[in-house]
Amino acid sequence: MANSMIDKLLTKGLTENKDNETVTDIKIGDVISFSNAEVSYRIISLIGDEVQLVQMQIHSINIKAVSKEYIEDLLDRSEIEILPHMDRIVNEDKINSRIREAHDTDIKIAIEMQKYFNNDFTMLKTQTGTNFAQSQIERYGIGKTKIWRIYRRFLQSGFDSNALYDKRILSHDLSNRVYHNKVGRKPKYSTFGKNLTENDFKNMDSYIKKYKSNIFSSVSSCYKDMLGKYYTEYIREDDGSTMPVLLSASEIPSLNQFRYRLNKILTAEDKSSIRAKRKDISEGNNSLNDSDFLFDIHGPTTVVEMDEQEMDLSAVSYFDPSIAIGRFILHVIVDVQSKLVMAISVSLDNNSVVGATHCLMNLVEDHVDFCRKYGVEIKPEAWPSGNRVNAMRVDRGSEYMSNEFARICRENSINLIPTPARTASRKGTVEKQFSLFGKIWKDILAEYGLISKLHDSNHHEKAVLDYYGVMKICITNVLAYNMSEIENFKRSKDMLNQKLLCSPINLWNYYNSIYHTVHPIGNKNAFLYSLMTPTTCYINKNGVRWEGLWYQYRDTDIDDLRWKGNHHKMEVRMDRRDVSHLYYVKDNKLKVMTLNTKKTYNMDFKDMPYEIYMKYRKIQKELEAHAREQNIAIDVANRALVKSVLAENKRDTYANIQNMNENRIAEKNFIKSENTMHKTIINEKDKKPLPGKEQENNNWPSWDEISDHMSDDEKDFILD
Repeated sequence: MANSMIDKLLTKGLTENKDNETVTDIKIGDVISFSNAEVSYRIISLIGDEVQLVQMQIHSINIKAVSKEYIEDLLDRSEIEILPHMDRIVNEDKINSRIREAHDTDIKIAIEMQKYFNNDFTMLKTQTGTNFAQSQIERYGIGKTKIWRIYRRFLQSGFDSNALYDKRILSHDLSNRVYHNKVGRKPKYSTFGKNLTENDFKNMDSYIKKYKSNIFSSVSSCYKDMLGKYYTEYIREDDGSTMPVLLSASEIPSLNQFRYRLNKILTAEDKSSIRAKRKDISEGNNSLNDSDFLFDIHGPTTVVEMDEQEMDLSAVSYFDPSIAIGRFILHVIVDVQSKLVMAISVSLDNNSVVGATHCLMNLVEDHVDFCRKYGVEIKPEAWPSGNRVNAMRVDRGSEYMSNEFARICRENSINLIPTPARTASRKGTVEKQFSLFGKIWKDILAEYGLISKLHDSNHHEKAVLDYYGVMKICITNVLAYNMSEIENFKRSKDMLNQKLLCSPINLWNYYNSIYHTVHPIGNKNAFLYSLMTPTTCYINKNGVRWEGLWYQYRDTDIDDLRWKGNHHKMEVRMDRRDVSHLYYVKDNKLKVMTLNTKKTYNMDFKDMPYEIYMKYRKIQKELEAHAREQNIAIDVANRALVKSVLAENKRDTYANIQNMNENRIAEKNFIKSENTMHKTIINEKDKKPLPGKEQENNNWPSWDEISDHMSDDEKDFILD
């Protein structure tokens, strides 16, 4: 609280100054300490009448700019005091060469920062400062956290270069420090690791040198070779042979220690050179020299390739064509042998299982009806549909490597084949398909939102196609590609004899006539059910609940569970595109639950995608948590109030219980008299305060006094 008030005070000082007083002689490096709080600022710049301050003893850069007159005003009010700069002294003779070299680099970074901003350090926390810091990060190859730590220490110390040393070095000599416990974070699983000695550093340096010189070696292999040479004992067996035995875990450096040492020794140039060389070797090893991508593939659907790519086309909103929405994501499934495009989808889901299932849904759809939905009429033989695949080749994208996608393939008996890293050529069929699509679009769509690298392309402003327009273009491109002959296609002897025109659709039919590998998906509902996400709903007497929503059903077994009471779990599946329905299987049939219209606010989320609904669900949970916290605070205050009332009315004797009925009548008449209509509608000025305990002179009549003025019939009537 004090810190925020001081920040407001310093900010206020920019406008509320005195102009007629002499300013105390202050200089860069002085410390301004607030008297009423343990907060201090260092003067880091004097520009005319402006004083720039940086807050000390915090782990962030907080810079304030105030006037000199305002500093004088704070001094006159004794709210601050100015302390002189105190130098830090470091014994350079006790600093080893490695620490001194790192310190020299830090000084160079700090001085460059000081020169760049020319003592106007308020720019440091702007975009200009961020850009400058990023340039130094790239130049010196250090992390973002370290670069800002250098800036902070340099400013907070009043530009004292010794402050850039580690704080432990300022108070201790670490050159010959002996650690009794292993430094660093405690490993979660491994037990390897020790307190490293100079001998350990020499051992690691020798194999780091090997890693640097041999482009075929890896960090792991060099580490294991080091253990084999320096940390292994050879025990002689009874038969005269020797057995290598690794030393105990407490005597062996860990792999993380080896990696840490390697990253400290290798420069940024070394790492860049090593990565470039290893990339060349990796690409050379991943090339298909002895065979091609059709090796061991016999017939269509034996192996397909699936991938997605951002389209080089900006689009507009379906709801408002005047609003640009950027690129769509195109997913494609291509048969490897025939090159036929089996399925496509266009969405805005990139690196998402939902986007992948869009395309898998198109695999099972009737393409005649699918094309008709977008205004394109085709014959069934123009684009085969509804055929299952045996194996699917994919890259190592997050959606394809997820457990969800693996489950989908497993339930449909699809063999998932991930390609090795950085080997786009292993999916050459689908990659070439994206290239062909791009060539078709470039000249036609150049002025209609085609994305290019030209600085004046204005592709988003020129966008005109919405989702339906993009889908229609993609469908026509697929149909044209499937019917177009593949140039320079290497034909077999039989193909040459038949003079086969090698379009994808012709190749599909030709290879299928030979291998008979094309088979329809037998159960389309089961296939679609596998594309849904498994989840759990709960059944109680109020109905079926999932993530705060209630669902209707037609199932007597669920009714039986509801009558039993308590909570029952039920495994169901949901479509991430729509939370309006839940699905489950019973008696080998697909059953559907729908949102319950009788539940309050339930239908507000009808037809809503899962991701959007979960955002509302998160808000609901946050409000519920806030309500719990608020209610606790109110209950605490309420209980304290009740206790205070009880304390005020506490007495040492018990209440008199004689004539309770008569006393109750007197109290009732008093309450009625205080709540009459007449007293409610009179003017505020005529209202009298309610008699309290402080009005000791007001003595209300007892039952005996009231009954003296009543007849016997009136007494009997009231008492009855």
